[in-house]
Amino acid sequence: MKRLTLALILALLMILVLALLAPGAGALNYEFNHISSQINSIKLYSVAQDRLVNTALFTLRTPDTLTFQTYCCDFETFSGEGTKYARVNPEDGGYYDDINADKIQAIVQAAYPYATIEEMREAALLWGLAPKYAAFTPEESITATQAAIWQCSNAVAGEVADDSSLPQEQQDRINAVRDWLFSLTSQEPAVALFAIHGASILDPNSGQFKLRVVYGNAGRNQDGSLIPLAATLDPGATFDSTPINNGDGSYTAFITADPGVITMHVTGEQVTGYNACFYTPEGGRDEAQSFVGIGAPTTDLAADFSFDQADFSRCIVIEKVDQASPEIKLDGAEFALYERVRVGQGEARDLFLGRYRTTGAQGSAQICGLNPDSFYTVVEVTAPEGYISDGTTHLIGPSESPDVLVLTIANRKKEVPPEPIPLEPLPYTGEYIGGEP
Repeated sequence: MKRLTLALILALLMILVLALLAPGAGALNYEFNHISSQINSIKLYSVAQDRLVNTALFTLRTPDTLTFQTYCCDFETFSGEGTKYARVNPEDGGYYDDINADKIQAIVQAAYPYATIEEMREAALLWGLAPKYAAFTPEESITATQAAIWQCSNAVAGEVADDSSLPQEQQDRINAVRDWLFSLTSQEPAVALFAIHGASILDPNSGQFKLRVVYGNAGRNQDGSLIPLAATLDPGATFDSTPINNGDGSYTAFITADPGVITMHVTGEQVTGYNACFYTPEGGRDEAQSFVGIGAPTTDLAADFSFDQADFSRCIVIEKVDQASPEIKLDGAEFALYERVRVGQGEARDLFLGRYRTTGAQGSAQICGLNPDSFYTVVEVTAPEGYISDGTTHLIGPSESPDVLVLTIANRKKEVPPEPIPLEPLPYTGEYIGGEP
């Protein structure tokens, strides 16, 4: 009896372990409840199954009463109201490959009700849809969207039913919209974070690594507003002050750290409004049909950036000389140094690093702590006394020999007009030497 009881306990434990190890067991939160179906008046005809199929918008609701409109993503299965669903990414739906997941996401992003009918019409016309086909109604757009999705999720080429109740021009319009939606590719929102290093300075008194960093996001929120970002540093590094919001989506931070590597962590939340989600039913595909729609309208952003002091080994020496006599060195010239960087889609930006002045008999200024892989520009802002400003933006590119680069800049002397020769007055003789009086 004891052996039987022990065997029974082991069997139950084994069943429990297998249940816990089952794919998806306990991993998904089935918080979405199917509460209603808005059946469309226009039906699709399945060529493969030779039957008419309803199209509809399905409403899901969370416990806190948030509602989401969705499309059917499983042609062969029905769903009753009350079925519970969990939300996953489109590529994790498990019913189609990544290529079709991308296409379904593109269709949902462009379709009603996530885009208005007016927005859909404008996009369709820009794509090249004939104006006579772009005059579709919400019901026609729902039918066309459902047909495009089923082509991806079930390889079902749904055609509009050819019967006497549906005019031919309406059939042609829906099929044309379906083809347009099916041709789209997913438009991912821009979420790329960037970070740009500035000139580093090794403080000779403290031996610390100082760095200016500009970081930001090349994208925007759905409404065009900027994306707030937060930044933290690993131990051993501190912000000299709160990072400065530059007002263009970027921030400037001044960092002091122990010699070595600085690691900065940047995070934010972008309101995209473009997140297509897959809704999988509790019990799996055999229990109910799956849905696809727009889910949480935000995307979490996170990126880490590291800056190694050893990478800032380049020095630039600026020498000022007289244009006519290069052996004459000039002091008192002032230069602005910029790092030329690229942000977003090829946009160039000059990051101001500081001003430097040539001094002494050598007429030179040395700037160290620069990255040998970066582009820099040098601009003269104040010419030596008695000389004309250079007026040139000097671009300094990456170098295979980054130790020291000497940049010689010549200035032309200002032309000094000759002193005027004073005129001596003629002596008065009393004799008239003019014309007739």
